[in-house]
Amino acid sequence: MLPEREHFLKVLPENLTEGIKKIDLYLFHSEECGSCRSTIPGLTDRLETMYPSLRVTLLDLKDPDNYEALRNLERSLGRRGEELPITVIGEHLLSGEREITERLDPIILRYLFKEPPQPILTKPKVHEDPSVKEVSAELIYFYQSGCVKCGRTDVLLDHLSRRYPKLSIKKIDLSTPEGKRLSEAISERVNLPNEERLTAPSILIGKEYLSQNEISEERIEEILLSSKRNPSPIVILPEEMKKAEESIIERFKSLGPIPVAFAGLIDGVNPCAFATLIFLVSYLTMTGRKKREVIKIGLGFTGAVFITYLLIGLGINSFIQHFSFTPILSKGIYLLASVFALTMGSLSFYDFLMWKRGKAEEMKLQLPQSLKKLIHKTVRRVDFSKYHLPGAVFLGGTVSLFEFTCTGQVYLPTIIFVMSISPLRGDALSYLLLYNLAFIVPLVLVFGLFYLGVTQRRFAFFLKKRVALIKLITSAFSFLLGGTMLSTIF
Repeated sequence: MLPEREHFLKVLPENLTEGIKKIDLYLFHSEECGSCRSTIPGLTDRLETMYPSLRVTLLDLKDPDNYEALRNLERSLGRRGEELPITVIGEHLLSGEREITERLDPIILRYLFKEPPQPILTKPKVHEDPSVKEVSAELIYFYQSGCVKCGRTDVLLDHLSRRYPKLSIKKIDLSTPEGKRLSEAISERVNLPNEERLTAPSILIGKEYLSQNEISEERIEEILLSSKRNPSPIVILPEEMKKAEESIIERFKSLGPIPVAFAGLIDGVNPCAFATLIFLVSYLTMTGRKKREVIKIGLGFTGAVFITYLLIGLGINSFIQHFSFTPILSKGIYLLASVFALTMGSLSFYDFLMWKRGKAEEMKLQLPQSLKKLIHKTVRRVDFSKYHLPGAVFLGGTVSLFEFTCTGQVYLPTIIFVMSISPLRGDALSYLLLYNLAFIVPLVLVFGLFYLGVTQRRFAFFLKKRVALIKLITSAFSFLLGGTMLSTIF
């Protein structure tokens, strides 16, 4: 049996381990960096266990000498680390939790029996022109929670604030409404393309705007030194802020709500949910419920479905936000959701083909027979003769939980779609409300039509004639959601 990987070096014969020299690995981090706090403890413990010949040196970038040492290494290796933490081993610089996780082990294994070029870690004394102390400028920095590149920018600005004591740095959180308006106003001023707006990190110095791919020590210092004699304060006029707010509202009202509302409507006519609704209508008909009772039951059932699904959505949203401070977990959630959406799209298309071929029993996305029987049993057990409204509320909540295994195929990817588009995150509650309002529209219509005299047979006929179309639309929409989320990750 092969030895466990974490004990690889420890189980090698002594005559092999004697020739292995110490390998230096420098790990640059910051205490304010969320991904550093979540990554480094486990990473250092694992490296010490797996690779005894590895000498790990932790370097806090709060120390100016460590920051200058990193910059020297980046110049010599020809690469700048865009994300924290940053590791340097041999001639390799790895940046960010994801790259370190994927690439560090193969590099170490390659160097175990081959002496690596040792990076020269120098902490030079920086001899600066005394005039830089007199540079006066204002800098606006836009950041956001979960932003993978913001950690490095935070360290950079901390370094610049020590080097330029008269530099005023104003930090703006893009997740706040005020932050969005200010960023949009600046974007309007510099004619930034729509796809580059409301992104973090980004910086404004005077009239110079730097997007996340343009931020570097050299570029910022170039701007500061060119404006040291004529610093221009940043002034955003009230009319610019008003125009910015109108621009944001116009742009995202025309884009964001449409797929969310559409997803809710598709989910509302999902055969899983609709079949249960038809059974309930059939049961109300069979038991001779009066129209007034139907209205009470319909209101209670629909309201309970709305509240239950909203609470489920809030729970999922809270879970995603909880992990937003860890970039690799955040990306992992979005990646899994996009794969889930694409898988559901494939299965929905398969169901479309099966229905068209008359093989409904082979469809994949439907409630199991055991769950269908449980739902029907629950409907029959509710005493609507005595408890119209409470019975309907109980039934609506219970059935919603049972059906989520089926309806969640659209709901879950839609929630994560909203969270993956940064300008939409701050309005997650509004989008959840919109989705669930759209979701209950078919419920309201069914109860309303039933009140007006439409029979359950006509409802069943309606569903049967449109199952293929619903499956095809659901498939196309799932593919669109999955593709959009993948584009936000990569």
